Amino acid sequence: MDNRLFFMRSGTAVEMNEQTYETEDRLQKILAENPHLLARAWNEKDCRLFLIQREMGVAESEDGSSCFSLDHLLVGEDGVPVLVEVKRSSDTRIRREVAGQMLDYACRAAFWNVDELREMFQKNNPPEIVEEIDADEFWDTVSANLKAERMRLVFAADKIPDSLRVLIEFMDRSMSQIEVYGVEIREYKTADAALLSSCIVGNSLTKKSASYKQGFRTWNQSDFKNYLREHELASVIPAAEDIWKYAESIGMVCAFGRGGSCPSYSAKLQNQKLFEVAAYWIKAGYVCTISFTIPNLLSQLGESWSENKLRTFLTDLPGRQEAESRRHVRSSPKNQYIDLCVFLDKANMNALQKILQDLCTAISETQLLDNVHNAHKTLPLNPTF
Repeated sequence: MDNRLFFMRSGTAVEMNEQTYETEDRLQKILAENPHLLARAWNEKDCRLFLIQREMGVAESEDGSSCFSLDHLLVGEDGVPVLVEVKRSSDTRIRREVAGQMLDYACRAAFWNVDELREMFQKNNPPEIVEEIDADEFWDTVSANLKAERMRLVFAADKIPDSLRVLIEFMDRSMSQIEVYGVEIREYKTADAALLSSCIVGNSLTKKSASYKQGFRTWNQSDFKNYLREHELASVIPAAEDIWKYAESIGMVCAFGRGGSCPSYSAKLQNQKLFEVAAYWIKAGYVCTISFTIPNLLSQLGESWSENKLRTFLTDLPGRQEAESRRHVRSSPKNQYIDLCVFLDKANMNALQKILQDLCTAISETQLLDNVHNAHKTLPLNPTF
């Protein structure tokens, strides 16, 4: 039997009556403005959730245009993406169709571009939250979790029927990388007051939280190598090591990623990320790639650089044609990926090293010109000596 709720007014307990949501949009708006209502956590710090985007477009493929729409995409403070579908209990789709819909979105999440998600996050959160959370390391963790298909799936409704509850509990038990739960958000009102209740629906978090959190750590060289060996990628270990050593030899700073079950390291020049080496699973199997984020690099280069010029420059390898035919060179709307197996060929590795050297030179020259230009603009019109 449900609890009865009362509002105290001048010493008198006035019963609050449960209200139905007139539209799904109203419930969606409440959750977008109050994502903490959906929190299911192990401690106070972990419970914070932040909105990335409401009505998040979901494409059918990595290069396709958006054709579906996820109700809410959130992110936890631990860097785990949170996919949210919202339905009213009066919507008959809440029973089974919504579960299939959610899984359809989840299987496409690996295609999302983390830089675009970051821009959405910055737009949809107050400055104090952006200042606290928005760091390269945080988004590296988000990126690793997306590639590893590590996420939370949340079904939100005013009431979750038993048929959906059974599906939620089954999915949560069956998927080790994905946490699944439901949240009932009920609204109660009196003539001059309103109250919301949030009730978690699903399996006990006790056992799952322990194993789930173990996946979050800072990777190191030994862990990285072990992961590659365990997933039949031992052959690319020398390439991963050579890229790290060469990057540092020309002035970059390399560091291993944090969080998720996918190992990665990134290289920065003057605190700006130039590339990332990461191992993860795609439909074709486990891969280890070097990736370049095109908008990020273009922002560091001069106006003479176009996207097409940059992509051609980054993939100017002797074995490019063969690598493309084998899908070892891949493009997404925002990134350029090259499988590390390409660099087992010495000629291709030499070409990559020249690409990295020339890229650093081009960025340094651009920054130097910008500094000269900015200094010139600050000079007084009539200087006195």
